[in-house]
Amino acid sequence: MNEQTNNMEQARLAALYEVSSQLGASLDLSEVLNRVMDAIILLTGAERGFLMLFDEVTGQLHTEAARNVDRETIEGESMHISRTVLQRAATTGDPILTSNAQEDERFSDQQSVIGYQLRSIMCVPLRARARILGAVYVDNRLYSGVFKEADLELLGTFANQAAIAIDNARLFSSLKQSL
Repeated sequence: MNEQTNNMEQARLAALYEVSSQLGASLDLSEVLNRVMDAIILLTGAERGFLMLFDEVTGQLHTEAARNVDRETIEGESMHISRTVLQRAATTGDPILTSNAQEDERFSDQQSVIGYQLRSIMCVPLRARARILGAVYVDNRLYSGVFKEADLELLGTFANQAAIAIDNARLFSSLKQSL
C-alpha cells in the first residue's frame, strides 16, 4: 500500500470513528436519523443520500431522512431513487454497488435508472439484533465510478453502527410512550 493510499485510509477510519462516536449521544429518533444522514454524506461524498426504514406495522419502506451533498434536506423531485436497488438491499440484506447503473445489467432496464439518469449507486441494509430495519441508499447522478469497494465497506460498517443507534432510539421512544 503506498503512502497516499495509507493516508486516505487513515483519514477515512478517523472520520468513521468520529461520526460513530457521536451516534450514541442522543436517543431522540429524529436527531439520530439526521446525524446518521449527515455522517453518511460526509463519509461517502455522495451527491444524495436516503435513509429508509421499514414501517413496523405495514412492512413498507419509508424515507426517514434524505440529504444532498450540502447536507440539506431533499424534498420533491429530488427524491427519485431506484426502488429496485433499495428493495434488493433491504430484502436480501446484501450490499449493492454499481459504478454505472446505466450500463449495469442488473439495473440498466429499470425505469427509475433510465428516467432519473442514475449512475453511481451504493445501498446497504440497516441491520440490528439480527433483523433488517431498512437501508441506506446513496448515489451520484452526474458521474460514473464515484464509489469503490472500499466505500461500500465503509458505508456498511457505519450502517451497522447506525442501525444499532436507530434501534436504541426506537426502543427508547416505545418505552417513553408506554410509561
